[in-house]
Amino acid sequence: MLFAALGKLDLITVIILLGAAILPQKFLIFAAVYLLIKGGIFILMNKDFASYGDFISGAYMLVLSYGIMLPVIHEIILFWLIQKTALTFLAISLQLFLFYQEHKQEMPEFLR
Repeated sequence: MLFAALGKLDLITVIILLGAAILPQKFLIFAAVYLLIKGGIFILMNKDFASYGDFISGAYMLVLSYGIMLPVIHEIILFWLIQKTALTFLAISLQLFLFYQEHKQEMPEFLR
């Protein structure tokens, strides 16, 4: 459940980053704070590479909210968040598929 919620919030963050030029500054700040908090919490919990990527992405989005855009960094951060979001939804889909396969025999005929 938490995995799906974080994936949806990451998707919203990608959309905010894509629309950074036309969206209000406070959307970028909210997305930046979300990524900084999420990255910081997961860095403290398990120190994986993805958490550092989230934290760096949040720091960049905070800088971007003040109008400082670094084109190469922008593309790298955008690619990072898109692939991370896509892999999250792929993992959720795989988890649902495996759950279905495991419990297929217990389901009524009309749901199979």
